[in-house]
Parts: sequence; structure tokens; C-alpha cells
Amino acid sequence: MMSRKSAALISVSALIWEASSQQITKDSTCKPDKLSGVYTDLHDGNNKIIRVDSNYGVTILPPAPGSKFYVDGIGKDWILSPSDVGPISFNCRVSDIDFNVPNKPAPPPGNVTADWVFTPPETIPWVAHCGPETVGRDACGKAGAFADRASPEPMIALAFGSFSDAGNVWVKTAEEEDAEMIV
Repeated sequence: MMSRKSAALISVSALIWEASSQQITKDSTCKPDKLSGVYTDLHDGNNKIIRVDSNYGVTILPPAPGSKFYVDGIGKDWILSPSDVGPISFNCRVSDIDFNVPNKPAPPPGNVTADWVFTPPETIPWVAHCGPETVGRDACGKAGAFADRASPEPMIALAFGSFSDAGNVWVKTAEEEDAEMIV
């Protein structure tokens, strides 16, 4: 039989492991090649391409029409260049993302901040809160319909706001090369 002290130590160890497995740094998974790719916007139910260069400059754009990742409503001919996106910190936090660029439909009213994490999607509180019964509600959008929402496998995700208080999450679902394939 396990003592209370042993059980408490195991619980604390599990919490430390859980917290550390979510946060990534430039010493670990916060690398340009790991962050770059096609992301599914769980709120809007569409996809965006994120490119991170070797200097951690971030570019965000829609998939090209004809790509299997293109979804009507994402818009065309818009691009967030590194000058529209603040720097990525050592802890993989990106600040001052300005989505108010020409041709971008429905940008947020101001600049936003986001945390890149590596975790199963449902460990992000916003994703856990936005289950299938919430699809279509303003706060959750289409998050509850995301096919891999309950996957136990860690994924690269961009939590807008912060990990613990996100207002939206984008999950990396493919490499950028996959977006270039025309259907």
C-alpha cells in the first residue's frame, strides 16, 4: 500500500511532467522546422500556413486555392510578414501578431499574443472546454468538430492568448509541402 507522502510525490511529479511537456523552448521543440507547417484553426475551421525562418521570423498566409487545405472564407492574397508578427521568445511565445493586413477577412480588433506548445490538444483548457456540443457557439466555433481533439498524442499547437487562457487554438496538422499539392 502506498503512503500519502508517496502518492503526493507521484502527483506532484505528474504535474511537473505535464507542465513541462506543454511548454517548449528554443532548446527543445521550438525550432523553425518543427513550427513551420499547415495549421488548422480550431475556431474558424480553416487552415493557415505558418513559415518560421532560421531567424525565427514568422510568416502566415492562407493555402492557395486548389490546395487540399484551402477552405472558402479563408481569403486570398493576404500575408502576414515577419514585420506583422512580433519576435518569438525563448519560451516560444510570440507577441504582437497583427492580422489587420490587406485582403485578410475578419481580423481580430487588435494585435494578439500566442504560445506555441507541444501537448495533446485536450490538455489545452480552451480545447477541453469546447466539446462537440459547443460547435457553432461564438466562444468555441468549430473546435468541438476537430477530428483529433481527443487524441492522446502531443501535437504542436499555437494557443492564442496563453496556454491556460486561450481564446483560440491552431494545431499543426501537416507539413507545408503537403499544402502545395493541388487537388
